[in-house]
Amino acid sequence: MNIQITAEKLSQFARLADLSISRLVGGRRDDKATEEVEKKHHIESGTGGQFVKALVNPAYLKAINKASSRIRENFYKFTLPWHGEQRVLPVSVYDRFSEVHNKLVAEFDKLADELASKYDEILSEAKQRLNGLYRPDEYPETSNIFRDKFAVNLDQFSFPRETDLRDPELQARALQAVSGRLAVCHAKLLDRVIESLQKFGATLAKSDAIFRDSLVGNIREALDEADALNFTGDSRIAEAIATVRAGLSGHLDADLLRENQYARTDAVKKSEEVLKAIYSLKSTLGASA
Repeated sequence: MNIQITAEKLSQFARLADLSISRLVGGRRDDKATEEVEKKHHIESGTGGQFVKALVNPAYLKAINKASSRIRENFYKFTLPWHGEQRVLPVSVYDRFSEVHNKLVAEFDKLADELASKYDEILSEAKQRLNGLYRPDEYPETSNIFRDKFAVNLDQFSFPRETDLRDPELQARALQAVSGRLAVCHAKLLDRVIESLQKFGATLAKSDAIFRDSLVGNIREALDEADALNFTGDSRIAEAIATVRAGLSGHLDADLLRENQYARTDAVKKSEEVLKAIYSLKSTLGASA
């Protein structure tokens, strides 16, 4: 389905989403310590760098930092770039995204609660570890305030309509911006397929390469994601994905590829062929932006 895309029509297929994760990073610049280091090593003031102390021992934050990364990874998996921090979240993947997102946020909140319950312990450890660099005023006054430093927010918006702009010239510019941003979305979508194909071909080109089943699984996953994220139903994207599937049909058996060098060589050749088709489409999208 190729249509003249407007922001109003895009709203039928997707929403804009903005993910923000706040957390206590745990680092603070210490001007006094910086000055002491510069004096000790005879460095001109302001030219020797900065001393950043860890207010909170990184060991305490390790688990929640990983949880934060998993939330972002899931968000990027199911969205495509749009403008600034806003990304496109297609209706077609919303339920799948939300199911995983909600579980990850629940895990994040649980870890934040556990951290807050250890706040007295965190402060006691910091006093001992930082010694003379410890300053009480650099820390939240209570465990509740400390807990509030950790939060996940997912804001969702409709695409702003060009018809809200009274000036025809501004409307035309807005339509052009939508077209350009949509082209970027499609290009980024294709990049996911390209990346998996490049890794597949480069790995199999090495006769002694050892690889996991995920090498071929990642290609299938990238193609499935590309299908799902083709939220306007663009026929060019659909045809490109179908071309890759057809071209690699019979060449994604991990066990066969491990055992048979001829199968590897043929798979590499096929991956290069479909890559050319994807690159060709991507260049066309870039020209249309």
